Amino acid sequence: MGFLKGYARKLGVLEYLGTWNASTNTPNLQSSQGQKNGYYVVSVTGSTSLDGVSGWEVGDWAIFNGEKWEQIDNQNKNADISTHINRVDNPHNVTKDQIGLSNVNNTSDMNKPVSTAQKEEINKTAYYFAIVL
Repeated sequence: MGFLKGYARKLGVLEYLGTWNASTNTPNLQSSQGQKNGYYVVSVTGSTSLDGVSGWEVGDWAIFNGEKWEQIDNQNKNADISTHINRVDNPHNVTKDQIGLSNVNNTSDMNKPVSTAQKEEINKTAYYFAIVL
């Protein structure tokens, strides 16, 4: 996204012109011709050549800079987001302190201390089951 912000500063305000079918060239775009700062989002993959660019994928942007068409490749930016989200090996090395869990005791239930009140209730239940059985 930083690249796009820099590009927008270079060109000025961008204007969305709609979608573009890069296979059929619809609407019909021509090299070195277009509305300055206008852009289309590719809706169908294709190989229409615009100012030397011919590998268009769905989601790419075709932007006219006032002299020629340029491509913003929006592919693979989030292709592996599901894989990344499902990782459980802490790839960013987040600590308990960073997410407010510094005081959480991460022990198994079997190893947690039991209060006197809890112990008394457990004993009553155990006694009850012993009598019933």
